[in-house]
Amino acid sequence: MRNKKTPNTDYYPLADDNHALQIANMYFDEWRYRHENYWKRLIQLSIITFFATSLPVSFQVFGNLKLPEISLLLFPVCGVVLALLCLVLCLSESSRLSAIAKVRKRIIQVQFGNDFFPDFISLHISVWFPIVLTILQIALAVLMVWTILQGKI
Repeated sequence: MRNKKTPNTDYYPLADDNHALQIANMYFDEWRYRHENYWKRLIQLSIITFFATSLPVSFQVFGNLKLPEISLLLFPVCGVVLALLCLVLCLSESSRLSAIAKVRKRIIQVQFGNDFFPDFISLHISVWFPIVLTILQIALAVLMVWTILQGKI
């Protein structure tokens, strides 16, 4: 008896080069949309996290503004929570970006050969940048907690 395997279409070239290019362009459009959305979300959440963490210092700089009657330690804690939330959201979106890029790369490699994409291992900026940013935001929150506990605010 013959073993029937269904072929995986990701590994076989398409009959028409134009069709392959159209599919690759659709994946590129999806990747570009997600990439723009990723950076917009990362910048917005980073700004919100920075201001949430440094709000007690901001009130001190502006002078006459009074803080609400809540613990000042709440602001850095909120900053850490927002930084971790931002990290999770950005890494999940980064995995989606990577998956789309891999499919597009595979379509082009199978259809046109390996000349278009060199094979090397790389850690994309969409992975390491949010990690570094989260570490910096947590360091800022720790500095704020230390400043608050020292009574300087």
